[in-house]
Amino acid sequence: MRDNIEVILIGGSAGSGRLLEIIIKSLPKDFKIPLVIVRHISEGNSLKEYYNLLSEQTGKRIREVEDKELMSTSTTYFSPPGYHMLIEEDRHFALDISAKSNYSRPSIDVLFRSAAKVFKSSVVSIILSGANDDGAMGTVAVKNAGGLTIAQNPSNAPFPKMVDSAIKTGKIDLILTIDEIIYHIIELDSKSRGIL
Repeated sequence: MRDNIEVILIGGSAGSGRLLEIIIKSLPKDFKIPLVIVRHISEGNSLKEYYNLLSEQTGKRIREVEDKELMSTSTTYFSPPGYHMLIEEDRHFALDISAKSNYSRPSIDVLFRSAAKVFKSSVVSIILSGANDDGAMGTVAVKNAGGLTIAQNPSNAPFPKMVDSAIKTGKIDLILTIDEIIYHIIELDSKSRGIL
């Protein structure tokens, strides 16, 4: 079990909304590792009110990223619709409107590749349900940088294409159900704080 994790990345598309809510609601209130999430949603379809409601329901800091915002612990960050989300060397977020990747902006690949450069072996990436190939090349980048890579078990994914694509790269370390993903990242967080 790794004890140096600084950030957990999650990418999801079709069928991932409910899964993300389950994950967030299942984490303890004292969960420290930042969660940085790209979810494919239509441009102009802001979910800020939903994030605020989820934050109130869980007592956790959940927010849509703003450009140049500094990453903090104990916070869940979502990419805003219509923008790629990157993490810079100084741990600030950057948003841009460059070309779509895998027909997507925000792109999971863009986030994963930028985070791999910054965090190297202290990053975890998780791919959830989705209907395209976004995230596969980002998974390769995370694995090649020494990070830990996880994919949802495709048999439990409403839309398995995204996880299948990541698994076919040969760079996935763990294939887990949602319950197993929750258990594993809680363990990673506890280990990083010296509890386990």
